[in-house]
Amino acid sequence: MDQTYLDLSLEQWFCLSFIDGVGPTRLARLYTYLKTLETDQVATPLKVATPLQAATTLKDRLDIETLQKLKWPKPTAIHAMAFLHSNVLPEDAEKKREVTKHWLQAHEQHHIVFRDDDRFPRLLREIPVVPTFLYVQGHPAVLQHQTCLGVVGARRASSFSCKTTQDWSATLASKDICIVSGGAMGVDTYAHQGALDVQGKTVVVMGTGLLNLYPKQNIGLFTKIVEQGGVLVSEYPLTTEVRAHLFPPRNRIISGISSGVLVVEASERSGSLISAKYALEQNRTVYAVPGHIGDTLASGPNALIRQGATLVRSANDLLEDLESPFMSYAISSRSFRDSGYTSSLEPVSSTELAFSTSPLLTNSGGESVKETFDVPVQNRLPDYLSEDAKTVFSHLDRERVGLDFDELIRLTNWPAPNLMQTLMELELNSLISNQQGMYLKC
Repeated sequence: MDQTYLDLSLEQWFCLSFIDGVGPTRLARLYTYLKTLETDQVATPLKVATPLQAATTLKDRLDIETLQKLKWPKPTAIHAMAFLHSNVLPEDAEKKREVTKHWLQAHEQHHIVFRDDDRFPRLLREIPVVPTFLYVQGHPAVLQHQTCLGVVGARRASSFSCKTTQDWSATLASKDICIVSGGAMGVDTYAHQGALDVQGKTVVVMGTGLLNLYPKQNIGLFTKIVEQGGVLVSEYPLTTEVRAHLFPPRNRIISGISSGVLVVEASERSGSLISAKYALEQNRTVYAVPGHIGDTLASGPNALIRQGATLVRSANDLLEDLESPFMSYAISSRSFRDSGYTSSLEPVSSTELAFSTSPLLTNSGGESVKETFDVPVQNRLPDYLSEDAKTVFSHLDRERVGLDFDELIRLTNWPAPNLMQTLMELELNSLISNQQGMYLKC
């Protein structure tokens, strides 16, 4: 547990997540900020202007004001800096630290895998809001599996869909495809069981902490998964209990780990379609099993097919596509715009969208419906961006090639710290990316 990432120890990272007000989004902002500093320190040594800029480590570059600029509430920022300076946590966070340290020491199959760790899922690093770290129970090597397929569907699935899911998952797992699902009752359970039937690999992405496995009826299944070389993962602190609003964000991890997502059976307002939405945003292939037009549980997959998802009739259809060097194209955002749903709110950032659980859409009749899909914002400039961010983006848009930090300094004539803050804002909104020191539009 003595690993260090961006000048913070692994223990410091998970302790920061225990402080009230620090969730996955704010932790991701902190990571992006420190990563930007690290990258730009290597690419362009700064001419020091202030004591904060003169700090020798990235951690020393943090203060309360900086954390507030990263949208951390002031009380949260104060507790965070107190911890980084004196190793003192609020009482509740201290209890979580002790639980976590004990858990890590209790078994060799208990791990925390940071996003810069070689064991972190390769494809998961590509999504808009990457988990800063994952709690892992089992065999982390499974997370590096060459091909993974997310399988999602109704909790109260029909017996036919349950059998189909189990049979197809067994066939796929026997061909060395790792099955990824959420461990819920119904389709999820049969997807995991199918992989176990053939001694294949499977990953359970929990919506709770790993000390509160849910649902309780599946604890035996979870135990078998670990025993047979699979893995349980969660981004939530170990003691996190069941909370409805935590399950939609975990779906982005199911799709993020996977090359594609299969929707077996779901209503049009099912949570399973949130996984399909995330798959779209992450440029993953969405597969759907067609069903009877009068069946409510077939309405979700049928709607996805109508909007461009890949129709699959058998496990062989999936195998052909997953093993092909030319996988099916992901559903285009245009198909969602043309499907009768329009956004009823102002654009939101990718970070905010990923953790939103409120209704965002209206149908063609103007009626509010539960969120299922939204058009990614990367291809349009949101109004809420700062004027500095819009200026930098316009430079990148005008040049149409990648620009390094020095060139952006020349074009903007700004102090280096101001430019770094602006670049971080654009990166957090998935509007630009830093590729080996070159800033490019996404």
